[in-house]
Amino acid sequence: MPDSLRERFRPEDRYARILGVVLVVGGLAVFLVVFFVLLPVLRDPVPTYERWSPPEEEESPTEAEPVGPRAGFYWVVEAHVAGSVARLEDLSEAGDTPIVRWTWELGDGTVDAGTDVEHEYTEPGDYRVRLEVEDENGQTDRVSGRIAVPEEGREEGEIEPEE
Repeated sequence: MPDSLRERFRPEDRYARILGVVLVVGGLAVFLVVFFVLLPVLRDPVPTYERWSPPEEEESPTEAEPVGPRAGFYWVVEAHVAGSVARLEDLSEAGDTPIVRWTWELGDGTVDAGTDVEHEYTEPGDYRVRLEVEDENGQTDRVSGRIAVPEEGREEGEIEPEE
């Protein structure tokens, strides 16, 4: 019997069995990797990549629209026997750049330019005055309002920038 046991457990057979077990375990590991990792990717690779997306880029705050001017004015009209003199003073607010042009339409067909203007009205009544301002960037704003030219006395008011 001892000979048969010795034959049964020969060193060459032991190495073969160890090699067999290693091959079976290694084969099983390769099978599991292929089955659970590679096959899903090979079957449909798109969903795997759709789950990851690059981070969204934030907008740069330096690309904001430039702020333009806001037009507004104050007016005073004093009536005299010879006519009424109106003084119009600019109250416009500059945006990102300074205001470079002021255009006044005085309601009686007269157009004038400048920050502050004086105009003589020959008839009492209400006149629609419009001021348009332009800044260095070419951005414009306009505002218009009614001024009252009295027969006698003094009238005043303010036409504020529109929101």
